[in-house]
Amino acid sequence: GLMSYGFESEHFPYTVWCYTVAGDEDNQLTVVFFVDYAAHPEEDRYSVVTNKGELYRVMATISAIIKQELSIRPEVDTLKFSPSKKSGNDTSRERLYLKYINYAYPNAEISRDDDDDDDDESIIVKFK
Repeated sequence: GLMSYGFESEHFPYTVWCYTVAGDEDNQLTVVFFVDYAAHPEEDRYSVVTNKGELYRVMATISAIIKQELSIRPEVDTLKFSPSKKSGNDTSRERLYLKYINYAYPNAEISRDDDDDDDDESIIVKFK
């Protein structure tokens, strides 16, 4: 099922969705987070740029949400997320997310999945 979380940073309200798909990889938790578009319709919700201090607080909050989700979904052993890009070959967000994942799950197996219907490549993190 889908769990939706919301929190406020210094400049933007964020939404975090965490969900599993019943009958299809139940052990995988998909994580999607973005600036709440309804609160800031002028912003592209996947491409908001934040300053570094705010960025680290946002990532720490998202990490806490993921840990909460994992505590209530003990069957989950894989995370999936798709870092948005500011431009075609930009990997700065991917590198940042992977830094947090490597810190939280140093023995995780990380792979990429570009089989989705959208243009973004997903990152798959198997940690158990």
